[in-house]
Amino acid sequence: RADALRMVLAYEGKELRTEIPRIMHGDGDGHLRSAAVAILPTAVTMNEARALEIVTLVNDPERLVSAASHRLLGEFFKKPPLSGIELRKVSEAAASAITETAGRKEPEVREAAMPLLGHLKRQKALAVLVRALQSDPDPRVRASSARGLLHTRVLDGRVLAPLLKAVKDKSPEVRSSCLKMLASLSKKDGLPPQSRSHIADQLASQSDAIFDDPVAAVRAAAYVALGELLKLRSSTALIHAIETDKNRQARMGAVMGLFLTGRRDSP
Repeated sequence: RADALRMVLAYEGKELRTEIPRIMHGDGDGHLRSAAVAILPTAVTMNEARALEIVTLVNDPERLVSAASHRLLGEFFKKPPLSGIELRKVSEAAASAITETAGRKEPEVREAAMPLLGHLKRQKALAVLVRALQSDPDPRVRASSARGLLHTRVLDGRVLAPLLKAVKDKSPEVRSSCLKMLASLSKKDGLPPQSRSHIADQLASQSDAIFDDPVAAVRAAAYVALGELLKLRSSTALIHAIETDKNRQARMGAVMGLFLTGRRDSP
């Protein structure tokens, strides 16, 4: 939709820097306005005023606009073009706004809010993120809250315990997300050795069930996570998966997992 909107405006000879903000704040439908939000960074310079403008849209009543604004802020904070007091003002305003949107009824808005909530509020977001991971009715939100927990930079049982528990979630999307987050956590420099060992032991105790998961994407994530965490302890099981798993995606995950073990003497 963003590409289509860009093409239409170019065909009509209209300037993006004036038309995109107008559409974004206009009374058009959600598809059009959310497309304008997506285009904004290429249409204008993302200064403090523009960033705060996006912050105001995260609470827009139109769900598509709200979700698009969350995603744009997520990209903004990955490599912020601001620094110092300007960045702090935007971060504080965004943190306040996203605390509210995390409780919205629309699942796509909650899904978009969770990673940002973890990034902006750190430890203060733990309770909201854990509650969402454990009890949100939408699996997309639960999976997103797992990513949010990683963004808090908390490296102790407050994050590890809910992620390990959610590896058994009924949704394959959630199971896969939690396995990926646990593998990512294990590579963090600040993770205490005992915590890394705890993750490895817990996943090792569940490895048979995880390797037998009926969903190939979950098995692929499991193979990578166990290769990263268990190293050579998992190599025999991963070689077996490479030889026997009937799904190509899962086998590729097993290959990557075997590579991560450090073993180089087998195909």
